[in-house]
Amino acid sequence: MSRGKKPTTELEHLAAGLGQAEDPYLIKELLGLRIEDLAAEMDKEMRYTAVSLIRAGRFCMAMKKKLGHGHWEDYVTAKRWSPSYVRLSMKLLEVVARFPQLMHLPPGRVTDRLLNLPMPKIEEAIGDLPPEAVKKLTPWDLEEIYQRKAVENQKAKRNPKAPSREVELPSELTNLVNQVTSALNRLIEYAIPAKERDICERYLREIEVLWNRAAYNLRDPEHKTVPWWERNPAQDDVSEEEHAG
Repeated sequence: MSRGKKPTTELEHLAAGLGQAEDPYLIKELLGLRIEDLAAEMDKEMRYTAVSLIRAGRFCMAMKKKLGHGHWEDYVTAKRWSPSYVRLSMKLLEVVARFPQLMHLPPGRVTDRLLNLPMPKIEEAIGDLPPEAVKKLTPWDLEEIYQRKAVENQKAKRNPKAPSREVELPSELTNLVNQVTSALNRLIEYAIPAKERDICERYLREIEVLWNRAAYNLRDPEHKTVPWWERNPAQDDVSEEEHAG
């Protein structure tokens, strides 16, 4: 949200208010409600979207503050709420209060995987990502970010005085493998529509050919051996495992 622009949506209102020193989680107004009313609102918000998680987190934070730490866990158990959902909703509230752009996290596995990280890891991994990048995050993007950060950290430890511009980034090979891994993971989870199922066999054959050639290049970078698809079956016995790449 640009500076000076009046909030117009619920998302913008939350983004404008979270993180304020006096009431960072926006629960002050909720503390005046009865526990039963807060619980009823909480029941409505148990969905895995960022805004719903944040709203649920506010209700949870207010109830926990009113009940006290020792009684809060028993109350969650009595209400039969998912402890994981309750924990993640409160965690996201804390995270967004520090990093407002993470309010744009896509629902599902990305949000769940990110919130299971400790706060320092979250800050290290995506604390500087703009909202536009956050909206497009996938679980595999997170893995790629973690790998890149790990390389940067290792380089920084070896050369603590080296300027950040000299940090060694992942190689082109690593980037290519990350891209392939990301694409394959998406394909694994892709719900293939009925209208596209008639071309699955063709795509399968194309992928198998490319996969075998890529596997051969990785196994023998200097290409000193004959690719299995060029061998004469009568010459030697090539295992099925090697054929599959």
